[in-house]
Amino acid sequence: MKDTFTSMPDHSEIYFHTPTPLARNFLHPVCLGHFLCDESYRVSRNSYDSYLLMYIKKGSGYFYSHDTKIPLCPGQIALIDCYQPHIYGASSQLNFYWIHFDGPAASGYVQYLFEHCGSPLSLNSLQQLEAERLFSLLLKDFSEGNLAELKLAKYITDLLALLTEGEKSVSDTGAPDSVRLCQKACAFMQQNLSHPLSLEDIASQVGLSPYHFIRCFKQQYGLPPHKYLLNLRLQSACFYLGTTTKTIREIAFLCGFQSENNFCIAFKKQLRMTPSSYRRTVSHIQDK
Repeated sequence: MKDTFTSMPDHSEIYFHTPTPLARNFLHPVCLGHFLCDESYRVSRNSYDSYLLMYIKKGSGYFYSHDTKIPLCPGQIALIDCYQPHIYGASSQLNFYWIHFDGPAASGYVQYLFEHCGSPLSLNSLQQLEAERLFSLLLKDFSEGNLAELKLAKYITDLLALLTEGEKSVSDTGAPDSVRLCQKACAFMQQNLSHPLSLEDIASQVGLSPYHFIRCFKQQYGLPPHKYLLNLRLQSACFYLGTTTKTIREIAFLCGFQSENNFCIAFKKQLRMTPSSYRRTVSHIQDK
């Protein structure tokens, strides 16, 4: 496929960006803009080293996915992998915001969003306002020369987060409910870390059988619930060991272990040192 594109629309705003060496470690804009165009607008390229977000404000457009023409309507946001051959354009008078972005984490974001959310996504009225606000902030910063690159990275991250909230989120595949319930289970564990928690306790909080809960949780987080809970307990223990003068026994019960001995065994097995040794390596607090 030969690279082709129409001339830039007359009523348009466009900016290009070369990130600093530091900013190349983050998500960063390659170019971005706000176009008002007619049905003659069309882009067809073999590749353009970046990923593209298009937010349709008014009118209608399209893009191709695996040789299938996908329509774009107002209130939708599309994610396109421009490392691959791609085509997009206007079907009528079209008003849209867009940003090409890249960065070391970009491919991970894009892969996750394609697998779990799809493209395009339809946004509700509040999400549409947020999309317009973020694009407007990006364009305003570029127009005024306020190129604080960490802030630009945050705007891009916030735009990508909108894709996880659209109508086609993983819930359409049956996974979304599972994801939401697993997140609820994680929150329950966090809030009750100092209490004894059984698998049945956690599963009942999200309305799943223990067997179904284990399967869903492991699929989402890559480890079973009891292992996730143990990691939370040990992470909190490391925090208290390094930042407080609480005794090892106090920390053990504060983090939900049934005894000081159980805590020390689990801690040494996971971190390959005793709680006292860990405390000595990270702080000046002396064990009591």
